[in-house]
Amino acid sequence: MVRWLTYRKRHSYATKSNQTCVVKTPGGKLVYQYTKKRASGPKCPVTGKKIQGGQESTGEEGGLEDAPLLEATLGNLAPTYSEHVID
Repeated sequence: MVRWLTYRKRHSYATKSNQTCVVKTPGGKLVYQYTKKRASGPKCPVTGKKIQGGQESTGEEGGLEDAPLLEATLGNLAPTYSEHVID
């Protein structure tokens, strides 16, 4: 028999910002657990393609405010790619 599940928040439409997965609690109930959006990763400003080896980050994990951290991780890239990113 199928169990009916209801959203835990007020947003009731299955949009990109309301992605969920079904999780069983220790008490045996099935509930929705909300998933976070996935980051797209750094892109080359010239070609617009994804840079290989670049670390993906969202606003919570670090963005413009953590630029030195991203530059440190981009230092391991090949010179042709890092020239476009760090400039």
